[in-house]
Amino acid sequence: MKYLMRRLIFSALALGLALVAAGEQEALADKSQPGELNLAFTKVENEAAQRLLRSNVIPVRNRNSDYMPSGEVPLLLLERPTEGILRLQLEKVIARHSPKNARELKVKRQGDIIVAQAGDHRYWASLSSGAYKFTDARNSMVNRSRFRDFKEAVQTALQFIAEKKVAELIEGESLDILFVSAVKNALTEVGKGVPTEEFLSDFYVVFGRRYRGVPVIDSRLMVRLNSEGKVFALEKSWRSVEGVSDKSARVSKKPLQTSIIQDPKFKRYSEKSVKSEDITIVHRRCGYLEAPVNYRQAALRPGCIVSFRIGDQFAESYPQIVVSLEEGICGEELWGDKVAQKARKE
Repeated sequence: MKYLMRRLIFSALALGLALVAAGEQEALADKSQPGELNLAFTKVENEAAQRLLRSNVIPVRNRNSDYMPSGEVPLLLLERPTEGILRLQLEKVIARHSPKNARELKVKRQGDIIVAQAGDHRYWASLSSGAYKFTDARNSMVNRSRFRDFKEAVQTALQFIAEKKVAELIEGESLDILFVSAVKNALTEVGKGVPTEEFLSDFYVVFGRRYRGVPVIDSRLMVRLNSEGKVFALEKSWRSVEGVSDKSARVSKKPLQTSIIQDPKFKRYSEKSVKSEDITIVHRRCGYLEAPVNYRQAALRPGCIVSFRIGDQFAESYPQIVVSLEEGICGEELWGDKVAQKARKE
């Protein structure tokens, strides 16, 4: 008898929280209000993770929050990785994930990216940002996960990043949970639509970070756990903070709609004159803005990634524009210079 395996990524943070709340009330304290930055707080069980976080709870970020920084926020100065430093960092990552295959290591530079292979393990690291990724190329996602629920996957991921020092936080820096997803498999007999078996296999736990409570937008640390609970992939896309500037960024008090229409890039959306009251914010993510991995960014400054409508137009809720929250700085200046994907002489 022939069977067909169907697979999808099951984005299930809400279900995960429901499972935790239903199974162990003290592990999840829902202290949020609609629109706030925190959706909930979940208990941290591992002692190493508690030391890393300097807390026994970790917040779950509300992805629909209307949070906006205010007043003055410190400028965070970012480390600029050199090829020598990045190769040393990559060697540590490889030693962590591929100790048995280290002798087979092949490392080479391709433009602004360093790539490496150790057996079935693949690595890359960005010279622009220091971001890196590890992937185990062997087949996975076919066995039932040993985790009973999303809570166990979160605890395992936290323990790993704490004990292996994947994330080391400066004073004032903290982690939060962005989302948890899982791969859902459905085994179906050929010709029949009703699955004979359904189960979850690999889990993806994705963390973000904050500085003094202000979220760093587009900083992410992804841990993929296979059915045995082992790390099968890890991606860290956030720049190391080298120091805190003695200068602060003052967040403008003008409405976000006004910042949108005053940004030089707004002209691509409307050649006609537009008033701020014509702008409807569909979705926004505000805080420190971290650039994509192929940008040379010198500092973290406040801004927003915004989806909006002009009157009845542009109803699609995808990120449309990057807006600075400081007077005299446009969205493009938040990210720095884009690096061409070709070999460069430093």
